[in-house]
Amino acid sequence: MTQRNPPPSAVGSVEERTDKPAILACTKTVIDSHHHFWWTGRHTYTWPAPVGDRLARDFTPENLRPELERCGIKGTVLIQVLHEVGGETEESLDLCREVNFVRGVVGWLPLVDPDATSDALRRLRSRGKLVGVRHLISNEPDPRSCVAGTGAGPLHS
Repeated sequence: MTQRNPPPSAVGSVEERTDKPAILACTKTVIDSHHHFWWTGRHTYTWPAPVGDRLARDFTPENLRPELERCGIKGTVLIQVLHEVGGETEESLDLCREVNFVRGVVGWLPLVDPDATSDALRRLRSRGKLVGVRHLISNEPDPRSCVAGTGAGPLHS
């Protein structure tokens, strides 16, 4: 069996290689682009059955902060968990103003209802750092309805 070695450019020169893991000094700001917070006393969350009860506890900025510091991550993008208008996305935008490492929020919008989406988008954008939206079609009774051609056109705010 022939063993192939990666090209030298992929692993550095022979003089640079060691048996110790390399720790790279990063001169760029590192942002965690996807994380969640949840408070079980504020909202009802349901998790996939294989998760069991491992997530049945609060997960707050104070839980995440030490991990970010340990890893040298300077900021995050907070992604909403719940799929509902009102409540969690607004709370996340408020939190973005209070927690220095949360740089932006991806919130939920009812993308199957273009008029409601436009209204919510206008309202949420004025509230804070809304950097994206999502709507998990897996939570819809008929996920195909979200991708079917409705002719609704683009959303405007």
